[in-house]
Amino acid sequence: MERAGHTQVFTVKCEETIGHVIEKMRAFGVSQLPVTNSKGALLGLVEEVNVLKMMLDANGTDITNIAIQDTKLISATPTVTPNTSLEALMALFNQHAVAVVQEGGQIVDIVTKIDLIDFLARR
Repeated sequence: MERAGHTQVFTVKCEETIGHVIEKMRAFGVSQLPVTNSKGALLGLVEEVNVLKMMLDANGTDITNIAIQDTKLISATPTVTPNTSLEALMALFNQHAVAVVQEGGQIVDIVTKIDLIDFLARR
């Protein structure tokens, strides 16, 4: 599935704090961010629902200065390529809500179910 146009992908490094994650999500209007190591390799995804759960579990304790690498916020995420078939993407979406698109070892996009719906509606 190739999408029209280029999408800027915002990421966070694993040593960034929960506070930085929240700031980036708010600033860029996203609900998930790929997490990379210091070399730019994908480690997983941090999702707003998991940040929210962690904040609620903290019962008012300030957790914003904790590095995300020191938490359980980084979840495994499937990866695809720009040439992944619609059928393969749909099968993936039966188990996951999002996939990270990589090309040549670089993160080039994030694709969600609504992206697939939008793509199919424009065909």
